[in-house]
Amino acid sequence: MDGSQTTTGSAGAGSWPADARVRTGVEDVAPNRPAALRVRDLRVEFPGRHGALSRPAVDSVSLDLAPGEAMGLVGESGCGKTTLGRAVVGLVRPTRGSIEIGGADLLSASPRSLKRLRRHTQMIFQDPGGSLNPRMSVERCVTEPLEIHGVGSRTERRTRALSLLERCGMPGDASGRYPHELSGGQRQRVAIARALALEPSLIVCDEPTSALDVSVQAQILNLLMELQRERGLAYLFISHDIAVVAHLCSRIAVMREGRVVEVGPTESVLAAPADPYTRRLLDAVPSRAGA
Repeated sequence: MDGSQTTTGSAGAGSWPADARVRTGVEDVAPNRPAALRVRDLRVEFPGRHGALSRPAVDSVSLDLAPGEAMGLVGESGCGKTTLGRAVVGLVRPTRGSIEIGGADLLSASPRSLKRLRRHTQMIFQDPGGSLNPRMSVERCVTEPLEIHGVGSRTERRTRALSLLERCGMPGDASGRYPHELSGGQRQRVAIARALALEPSLIVCDEPTSALDVSVQAQILNLLMELQRERGLAYLFISHDIAVVAHLCSRIAVMREGRVVEVGPTESVLAAPADPYTRRLLDAVPSRAGA
């Protein structure tokens, strides 16, 4: 315990069948309302040996995420899920394509505009211990984004940090502690509070519960669901755990070798997957084996 309270990315050319069925998810956002996230034809490559580009980590991905929606992004390790998430928040520079946050183009933005856009998009990382500065107190971890963006006075920043920590289930005396003094679940609560500090509209959650005990996972998932309802947050929820995604997300996107091969309502994808890879992924889940 933590001691606290159907377009998608194209199925593409190459190894994918030309007639592969891919559920449509791109058109679900109302045309008169900017999508929380719109990704088009995104490609991310990293240098290989001798400077040559390696196989794309993300290849021809297109996705829409409506305001207030939670979309799960699933696939086996190494399929490009985390790279896509990092590209969305600006930690990785794409080779090609576009990323829009609330209708604003992330990749063509000026440095000043980019800083403003980053207020609207935050990320919760897999390892809460590694994502928090060990030299900062819990309170300082949460107020730092506010300081960087010049939000409020010192007193106002402190008040907001304490309020967020309380909302995320941290005990009242936690603000003066340091990350190493907290349990894994408590550290993730602090990371969530930090992600909320700038009042983003979109949060990329990169395996936020995979490093936690099962009982603590449920607490963190419930907290994320409550915060989504309260604040109208959109989540891009990256996970290899289909049960977790089914619990939290209304739609699901399946990645394989850098490409999104299927997108659709979670219930539909789980009940009748259109792509053979999705079926194999579901068959590998112990509770579904032989279903």
